[in-house]
Amino acid sequence: MYLSIQFDLKEYSTYTVDQLELENTDEDQRQDLTRWVLHHGSYQPKFKNNLSFSRLLGIHLIKPLPKEKSGLWGFSEEKEEQYAEFIIDVDEYGDAVTHTANPDALGNLFGANPKAPQYLTPVHFRKEVLDKYYQQPGKYSISDSALGCGDLWVMYVDNHHTDKVCAWLGDLGRDMPYRLYRQ
Repeated sequence: MYLSIQFDLKEYSTYTVDQLELENTDEDQRQDLTRWVLHHGSYQPKFKNNLSFSRLLGIHLIKPLPKEKSGLWGFSEEKEEQYAEFIIDVDEYGDAVTHTANPDALGNLFGANPKAPQYLTPVHFRKEVLDKYYQQPGKYSISDSALGCGDLWVMYVDNHHTDKVCAWLGDLGRDMPYRLYRQ
């Protein structure tokens, strides 16, 4: 939609139009998406010692962004979501096995992605991973089994261990913004 800025300005004077060296005229201007009218005239009958007036009346339209830039479903380009990878296991040689947290790339109990790890694959973190959230209590909240950021997001975690925090691999991809992993 277009944004419409409308204006109506009036100015009164105790001088006559002749004394101000103006004419009783209407000046109509149009330029692109702006239109305005400037009118000078005598003020009849005299009101509170005012003998003349001028009025500027107009509208200016501001074009909207193209539909592709609107961010509305069906019009905008879909950004490919980014997902972090997490260590989910250790192989027979002691090397870490990682997998994306993208919920669409994980298996589930209904047969999706049968060769992929399950959505409910546990991921374990050192307890210190929560320190950055504890250090900003005005922004983040940590409660019994939940980590959240106001009304923006909440992620359920198992924070009842003394040395670790656990979360589901699929929840990490679904519930936590990717940018938090890069900090």
